[in-house]
Amino acid sequence: MIGNSLVLGKNNGSSGTVSVSAGNLTGLSGTNNKAGINVGYNGNGTLLQSGGAINVASLLIARGTSSQSLYTFSAGSTYAAVELTVGIFGAGTLNHSGGNLSTGSLTLGVATSGIGSYNLSDLATFQGTGNVTIGSAGTGIIQQTGGTFSAQQNLFLSIVNSATSTGLYSLSGGLLSVSNTLSIGFNGTMNHSGGNAILNTLGIDSTGGSAYNLSGSGNLSVATSEQIGLNHNGAFVQTGGSNTTQTLIIGLGNATNRGSG
Repeated sequence: MIGNSLVLGKNNGSSGTVSVSAGNLTGLSGTNNKAGINVGYNGNGTLLQSGGAINVASLLIARGTSSQSLYTFSAGSTYAAVELTVGIFGAGTLNHSGGNLSTGSLTLGVATSGIGSYNLSDLATFQGTGNVTIGSAGTGIIQQTGGTFSAQQNLFLSIVNSATSTGLYSLSGGLLSVSNTLSIGFNGTMNHSGGNAILNTLGIDSTGGSAYNLSGSGNLSVATSEQIGLNHNGAFVQTGGSNTTQTLIIGLGNATNRGSG
C-alpha cells in the first residue's frame, strides 16, 4: 500500500527501480498530482512490470527537466484512476507489450521541454476514459505496431498553437478506437500504414501543419464526418489503404485532400 506517493529517482543524479511481477501495488488514497507513483522526479526512474496489479491515483513518468525515465509493461494490469502522464518536463518512455492499462486521462509531452513516448505492441491493451493528448506544449509520440488503443473521449495530436507542440501517431498494426474525435492540431501528424482506425469524427485543422497520411494496408473508418481545414490548414494524403466515412468536408481554410492508387 502506498500512503501518498512512491518516488523513483527523486533528486538530480539519483536513480530508482521497482519491479512488479505478482501481487498488488496500491495507492488510491489521494487524487492530487503527487499521489501515486512518480517514475523519475528529478532523477531517473525505472518501473518494470511483468505481472501483478498496480492501482494508483496517478502515474507520472519523467517529471523533472533532467529526468530520463522508463516504464516497461509486459503483463498484468495497471489502473491510474486520475491520470497517466509521460514526459512532464523530462523525457519519458512507456513500452507496453502485454497486459491491460487503463487510466482517466493520458498526456504525452506536457511542458515545452517534455518528451513523452508510448510504444504499444503485441497483445497489449490501453483504455482511456478521459481525453488523450499527444503533444501538449511538448512532444508526444505513439508508435503502435499491435494491440488495442481505445480512447473513450477525444484524442488530440498537438493542441497548442506553439512551435514546441508536436504530436505524432504512427499506426502500423492493431486497432485504434476513438469514441469521439481524433483532432489533429498545430504540428500534429497521423501516419497510418497498417491496422484499423475506427473513429466517430476526424478533424484536421490548425494554424501550423496538420496531416493524416494513409498508406499501405491501413483501414480508416469514420462514423460521422471527416473535416479537413475548416478554419485553417489541414491535409489528408492517401496513397494506399481504405477510407470510409459518411460525410467529407473540405472547408473554409487551406485544405488538401490527395489520393492515388
